[in-house]
Amino acid sequence: MNLDYLNDRQKEAVLWGDGPLLILAGAGSGKTSVLTARVAYLIKERNVNPLNIVAITFTNKAAKEMKERIIKQVGSIGYNIQISTFHSFGLRIIKENYEKLGYDKNFTIIDSDDSLTVIKRILKDMNIDPKRCNPKFIKNQISSCKNEMVTVEKYYNLVNDEISDVTYKVYKKYQETLLRNNSLDFDDLLIKPIELFNKYPEVLEQYQELFKYVFIDEYQDTNEAQYLLSKMISSKYKNICVVGDDSQCLTQDTIIETKRGNKKISEIKKDDEVKTASGFGNTTYKKVTDVLKKEYNGDIIKVTLESGKIIKATKEHI
Repeated sequence: MNLDYLNDRQKEAVLWGDGPLLILAGAGSGKTSVLTARVAYLIKERNVNPLNIVAITFTNKAAKEMKERIIKQVGSIGYNIQISTFHSFGLRIIKENYEKLGYDKNFTIIDSDDSLTVIKRILKDMNIDPKRCNPKFIKNQISSCKNEMVTVEKYYNLVNDEISDVTYKVYKKYQETLLRNNSLDFDDLLIKPIELFNKYPEVLEQYQELFKYVFIDEYQDTNEAQYLLSKMISSKYKNICVVGDDSQCLTQDTIIETKRGNKKISEIKKDDEVKTASGFGNTTYKKVTDVLKKEYNGDIIKVTLESGKIIKATKEHI
């Protein structure tokens, strides 16, 4: 297999043996070429069955491009590879196991507008003025809950004011309504496979045996549900290859709030507890697990807030 079009580090990634592989690559650095070359290498040189490979991207356009590149390298057998977005992958799992999840074969996927309509109807049934509790806000809260794997039961423990109490009640009725109507929303395409695997370990093992090689692009953008799904699928053989862009960062003079006071980001140390977003419009303190430094030669974007403060970040992170 000819890899002369790749540089030495790219070849190293392509020829990696079994086991987990993290590839850090900036925009325009050829990461798609590396991923597709590695898939082709596994098939042509390692005799891996294309059916045993799943490659996840974040857009249908990227999935189509990846499939075209792979087929160009390995031929028509490339059609046997599961190449899709996370949501399309989750939908496949749901379609193959709908009965275990409590749905009929003809279940439907509702879109964002339909979700909003359901929430508005629930608020009306609860005699809650939508001007007091914005339906779109509640819809976004529920979506955030699902993406961070916060179930209705878990969200109950987060209730601390009127709006979170209303959100909890709507969330509960919303899920009951979807199940009663044999419907799923877009976020369910991620969390239902995880629920399935937790409830039926033998089903998880079937998919682990099927997808022995897992590829994930734009890994830095995965949410909790996407992370858990990829971790569960790859946990048996651990042949997971992920590509992330580590250029998504703040500049060295950015002030970070920590438990030991405000510090420049360049002064942050391992085990420092720094304030960070925790979902649902909230912040919390999290411990730094590692500190990495690198040179960045690209454009820096400045954002001026209403308060007059300025945030500087790489264009990929803005």
